[in-house]
Amino acid sequence: MAREIVHTIAEYYDGPVEGVADFGGRPHVYRRQIDRETDEFTDDYWLMEIDRETLELAVEMNEIHNRWAVAFQRGEAKRDVPLPEDRQRASELIAEIGDRLVLNRTRAITVRGKMLPGTPLMVEWETSAR
Repeated sequence: MAREIVHTIAEYYDGPVEGVADFGGRPHVYRRQIDRETDEFTDDYWLMEIDRETLELAVEMNEIHNRWAVAFQRGEAKRDVPLPEDRQRASELIAEIGDRLVLNRTRAITVRGKMLPGTPLMVEWETSAR
């Protein structure tokens, strides 16, 4: 099993569901799969490789969200995401990212993974993609 860094978490439900993590030392969008019979998340993930520029944009957008989350927890921000001082850059990032982080299953592989708590968050991938 290979341990790799989780760069972003775009969706969270009882653990990371979607975001960007490394696989084989390269950035990939990940999306946790759901078992259709049980309607529960499995340990299988779709992974789609992205380029370094897209990774950098995703990390910057994640940092904007994290600044808002910290301020919100402190009672210093409303539910409006992002913070007022980040709104211009967030709009630019949304336009620049476009659909680059939308997982295309025809370009994806399926890999079994386990998220490992800690800072930084890591994921342990089975080395043989399915």
